[in-house]
Amino acid sequence: MLAGQINDCLKQNPAYGSSFLFFSSPVGMRLKLFFSSLTFKVLWIVVLVNVLSIFGDTTIVPAALPRIVELSFNGNRTTQASTLRMYLANLGIGIGVTYDSVRIAEAKRKLLLTNLFYKVDFVPLVKEDGVHLYLMLQELGLFYYTPSGNLEYFVSTDEKDSWYKLSLGLTKLNFCGRMETFSVGLSGWRDRSLVLSWSKPLLPSTYYLGLGAVVRFFPEFNYPRERLVYAAGVSAGKDITLHSKAFLRLCPTYSKIDTLDAPRSHIKDIKEADASIGWTTDYRNNNFDPIKGWYFWNELMSNGLYSDDGFKFGQYSAEFRFYFPGFFHGNRIASRLQGCFRTNDAGPYRRLYTGGEGSVRGFPNYYLGMNGEMNNSLVLSTEYRFPILTVPEISLLSLFSNLFPEIKGLYYQIDGALIADAGHVWDHFTLPLHVRQNGAGIGVGIKILAPTMRRSICFDVVSPITKDLVSGKTTIYLPEYRLYLDAYY
Repeated sequence: MLAGQINDCLKQNPAYGSSFLFFSSPVGMRLKLFFSSLTFKVLWIVVLVNVLSIFGDTTIVPAALPRIVELSFNGNRTTQASTLRMYLANLGIGIGVTYDSVRIAEAKRKLLLTNLFYKVDFVPLVKEDGVHLYLMLQELGLFYYTPSGNLEYFVSTDEKDSWYKLSLGLTKLNFCGRMETFSVGLSGWRDRSLVLSWSKPLLPSTYYLGLGAVVRFFPEFNYPRERLVYAAGVSAGKDITLHSKAFLRLCPTYSKIDTLDAPRSHIKDIKEADASIGWTTDYRNNNFDPIKGWYFWNELMSNGLYSDDGFKFGQYSAEFRFYFPGFFHGNRIASRLQGCFRTNDAGPYRRLYTGGEGSVRGFPNYYLGMNGEMNNSLVLSTEYRFPILTVPEISLLSLFSNLFPEIKGLYYQIDGALIADAGHVWDHFTLPLHVRQNGAGIGVGIKILAPTMRRSICFDVVSPITKDLVSGKTTIYLPEYRLYLDAYY
């Protein structure tokens, strides 16, 4: 059958038949082997290269990626344009740089984390000459006022004393329009203090610098003593990744401690200098009311640089916050794990306590740790948050939005929370079940949030829970009520 097809082909196409007969001959078979050999292929490449060299070099050029040819800002009433340009340059965004949507998204996230802006939007406009990039901003207020009032407890050897502590603060964000921060804090009544701090990013580098000073006179909670403290601090840090910062800190301190117990009354002076190193990593979607992500802070500190009271120690402190969705839409779970661990005893004037605000709620401040000389602590706090009500935008305030841009679009969000805290303090790091004290708290809370101003008021009702270390009996006490301003994590 194959022979018949060949004969038919020869009849219809003599030329094809001649070629077929030629390559079927002994000479043709040799030529066919030559053309299919490696030698022929190499010769063909050499000839092709020489032919191309006659017409010049041939280069394949990929399509050029769009570059940023214009970077403009709108809405930066306080922040200087030069400061914004240097800040974005650290993130790889500037004129002449290739446009990258991933970098743009990360820059938006980091600008929101500065707490200087309520809204941040990048608007790219692609033209023939490149990308024209517009940064649209809505700044927060010029000042943050931080008034607060707390009922704190002072415990002496023979009585329980209580007093109000009123704290007032004023923080100037974006000082001089250069992303600097300047703060002044005051507290009154029996706990009196003055706190000053200033921090500055050293743009266009990724370093920053901070200075601070504090003077405070206060009675101790758990002993009949009063303290007068003078302290100063200098810190320096650097962005090591898009999400992490490393820092160094030096803090000289002078403390005058007056023991009021009549038979043993005396005054103790302590001079020391603490040195610390640490870093932070932040993968939260927002640092105000985050709904996902995590945050980690840790610090290694020691007073070994200088201390005149004979108790030198090393201390490692860490805090881990993590957030993830709840069981229903709009619900979320916020948790915080805090720890402080020491290499050895820090002496009678540096005891560790937990309980109260920012710790195990339901207990008085610094309550856990009274029954021993504690040097280590571990606290876990968890909230299950759920929305209750969102108050619509307050339109009447729009009349003042030109003076105070942060009230533009102002609305309130009311959330509920189920609260569960637990804390454990002990003496020696390697003996967590030796001399110890622990407690827990369960309750509910109401959170009133102003997202446009990044402020909050929290009202908690939490019952403390203790377990007797001898009998093992667990006791739940009547709840304690607390009101916090801007104590929202």
